[in-house]
Amino acid sequence: MTFARLLALPLLSLLALGHATAQSPDGATSHAAQVEDLKVFRRDFLDVDRSYSSAARVEAASRLQALETAAGPTDATVFAVDLCQIAALADNGHTTCKLPRANGVAMSLLPIDGAFYVIAASPQNSDLLGSRLAGIDGHPAAEVSSALRSLHGGVAAWRDIEATDAIVRPDLLHALGLANAAGDATFRFQTPDGRIIDRKLAPEPQRRDWVKIFPKGRAPWPLQDQEQPFRWRDAPELDGIVAEIRRNVDGKTGKIADFLAEVEAARVRLGRKNLVLD
Repeated sequence: MTFARLLALPLLSLLALGHATAQSPDGATSHAAQVEDLKVFRRDFLDVDRSYSSAARVEAASRLQALETAAGPTDATVFAVDLCQIAALADNGHTTCKLPRANGVAMSLLPIDGAFYVIAASPQNSDLLGSRLAGIDGHPAAEVSSALRSLHGGVAAWRDIEATDAIVRPDLLHALGLANAAGDATFRFQTPDGRIIDRKLAPEPQRRDWVKIFPKGRAPWPLQDQEQPFRWRDAPELDGIVAEIRRNVDGKTGKIADFLAEVEAARVRLGRKNLVLD
């Protein structure tokens, strides 16, 4: 089955996709396996999710029907992208699709005002830090951004944040028609001083020696402690507490309710009037 896990909750429909079991060595999945996956998608996801508008539901059903009637094997990554685009038709930040995890190229990008900037990279690519993505394999950045936004619903800024995993993966870029091959891609960057750099990059495991644009301890607070799902800080300049929740489900590090109780206790203890919830 393509589905590793499928949840349908009142405020969250999270579709986790893996590779189909009937997958050939060339990465294609059989038509029969896809049809079975689509039945599960329709029954356990689309039919129970209430966030689609009437028009969006019609389009989603139409796209599913087209996938069911398509003949021949299909690349597993292309198939997963098709399903994510159908999930994105709900057009909200809760109904979403998580693509299978895989290595990306040796850099990390952050979206700012619709553009993507390199904020971390391997030592070999450290000269790209601070550069703005200008294109991929001849496709301008605006086209790249538009295509990536089709994978997730919600406002544009949220879609861009969700796209940061896909933008460094040539296999997903290839499935979206943005890369010439699934194994590598040529990324074009514009440096802060205006130079253009074209660099062909292939996926590789992320290592601990990556260089970040902000020296350790000097990153803005929102970009610190990326591994922490729940954080808070005192903000006397606001006469308040700033609390950051990076996930909307309980995790191994703690429960949201416990975190909020801790924040409220700190606010009272410190005598702050305001609470800023991020």
